Amino acid sequence: MIDTIVKIIRIETSISINTFIYFLKKLPFIRNWLKGVNYTFLRFKSFIGICAFVLNLIKGLLKSGVVLFFGVILPGLISEDQGIWHPLTLIFFFYFLFRLFMSETLSLNMQKYIMVKQLRMNAGKYAKANLIKCESIKLISRSLVFMACSSFLGVSPLEALFISFLVTMIAVFAEAIHLFVFKKTGEVLDDHTIITVILHLMIIFGAGFSYYFLNGFDAGKFILHPATVVMIFIMFVASIDFLRRYGSYKGAMNRATNLAKLSKLQTTMGEAKFADVKIKSKDFEMKELTKEQHKEKEGYAYLNALFFDRHKRIIRKPIIIKSILVVVAFILIFGICYFVESATLRGFLSEIIGSYTIFIFLMYMLCNSNRETRAMFYNCDLSMLRYGFYRKPGALIKMFTLRLRRIVLGNLLPTMLIILGLLLVTLVSGEGNYREMIPIILLLLSLSIFFSVHYIFMYYIFQPYTSSLGVKSPFFSIINGVVYLLSYMSMQIDEPAARFLIYIIIFSIVYVIIALVLVYYKAPKTFRVR
Repeated sequence: MIDTIVKIIRIETSISINTFIYFLKKLPFIRNWLKGVNYTFLRFKSFIGICAFVLNLIKGLLKSGVVLFFGVILPGLISEDQGIWHPLTLIFFFYFLFRLFMSETLSLNMQKYIMVKQLRMNAGKYAKANLIKCESIKLISRSLVFMACSSFLGVSPLEALFISFLVTMIAVFAEAIHLFVFKKTGEVLDDHTIITVILHLMIIFGAGFSYYFLNGFDAGKFILHPATVVMIFIMFVASIDFLRRYGSYKGAMNRATNLAKLSKLQTTMGEAKFADVKIKSKDFEMKELTKEQHKEKEGYAYLNALFFDRHKRIIRKPIIIKSILVVVAFILIFGICYFVESATLRGFLSEIIGSYTIFIFLMYMLCNSNRETRAMFYNCDLSMLRYGFYRKPGALIKMFTLRLRRIVLGNLLPTMLIILGLLLVTLVSGEGNYREMIPIILLLLSLSIFFSVHYIFMYYIFQPYTSSLGVKSPFFSIINGVVYLLSYMSMQIDEPAARFLIYIIIFSIVYVIIALVLVYYKAPKTFRVR
């Protein structure tokens, strides 16, 4: 069994490494360096296989910490009366009851398909080994988090460890119940989405109602009661015996590796990612399809004009809303300051100049064009890239230029309103120190162009979306995640504006130039439907 568990971990790790190497080979900068590297990497992958358990444990620790914080600790922190805080009540609902309606063995999973169907692993051995692997990682990570937060849970570290073991026992019992029902009826709870959602909502509402309104209810007394512990232990032992003798693992694995259901699940998940960019009938009137719109344009300029015109709800409306919010914010500022001394405006202006890094995150939020690129792919490029004329370098660069121009101009609207508002604040405050505002204005303009270019640059260089509406390139998500993180963390920077602003502006300009050069030279090779 241990050998099977190690084999599963090594194969899963190898799949991840091979996928990562595949996309590294697509990068223009290091493609030549990796030309002689193949996917065998046996020594390297053996080393990673040894470390894989540790890496999975770290992921489990992070996940357990997040779940415990948002599910248990945070509700306690916002509770008005800390004296009635019974965190084990939330543990009971979110860890014990939730697990009863989940099955690791019967859940759809592509890796199960690879292991059982493609690599021909024994269904029974794989199901048992995978369950042990998953629950062991959960047990260790959950136990460490519970013990570290035992004071928040109102128990000792040993009691926290004991509760974590009880959750694992319930998990094993839940697996046995799901497999028993599947053997008798052929039914799986996950196939009944409405029932599953209702059950999960009942648990969530039950947890909230019990925690906030039933002050005398403490599920911890029930969890740690000797009779409950004995009952859970008996169910655990019986479940282990049942799972050991279970003879329908092949049927269970056939269900969990059903290629048709896996494809449908992936398609549904892909469509969900593009649900907010689908064209709706109310987005335009039918008469707009027949009248001569943009008759002065032709070719790709006409195609681009039609695209942006028919995506007003997706592209133009958010820009208008953001612009209105900017105007309302400055109106509120002037309204508040109207009833107080003019020194308040001067103080506000000084605070703005001193806290200039907040504009980095603000511009990230205002000029995020990720939704626009998804609309471009789903409603235009997914179909157009199937035609040879559209894939020609000249056509791609032409469409990129037209799209970039529209995105930059759109993002400049809220940006210019912010600049106008700051200039009015400077004027009304009586400071008249416009020289200090010039670097702020240059920062806003450079960041507006930076974020406008960044997302469409990433789209054309990586083109991460597949024909099945998935996101195939990990670098696309990783880099965008890093940009978000850096934008958010920049608010913590405490450096004088005169010293740091120039570096941000120069970086933005250099990045934009490099991005445009890369698109013009590399996009004709990288911009394809995957």
